[in-house]
Amino acid sequence: MTRIPYTKDMPAAADINPQRTRLQELIGTRRKALNPTISQAALARAANVNSPELISLVEAGWRRFKLDRIPYVADALRIKRIDLIKLELFEKSPLVYREIWGAADPFETASSSQVEAVGEPTSFEKDFLTKFQSLPQKSRNMLTMMLEELYEASRSQAHQR
Repeated sequence: MTRIPYTKDMPAAADINPQRTRLQELIGTRRKALNPTISQAALARAANVNSPELISLVEAGWRRFKLDRIPYVADALRIKRIDLIKLELFEKSPLVYREIWGAADPFETASSSQVEAVGEPTSFEKDFLTKFQSLPQKSRNMLTMMLEELYEASRSQAHQR
């Protein structure tokens, strides 16, 4: 798995990664579309990450959130948690996504108007998050790392074709 270390030479947010994913683009678009808009610093605080620079790097396609941060990002962006989790899993680990939800592309059904939070989470959403959050931190980290490795492997396979 290739990680991009943060350095002073890191590209500016304007330097968009040509391999930026649809989810990374959605996060930036949604953040700016909220009324009132939410700053990168506010999103970083809501997602419990250390720096607003990470938000800039995510939106530009250079970094990704860890899977266990996605529910907090969804809350801050006023998107249903399960929708953002589905989008993240679809991009990071398509095999895991298909095993859980089938083969449909979640981006086809998840326009910004459809993913806006509406009321309470469903029982499935609550159950999924409860099970994930009940895992020990070490297990959540391992699951996140495995999904990141699967994602990178699937991207490199797709790139080789």
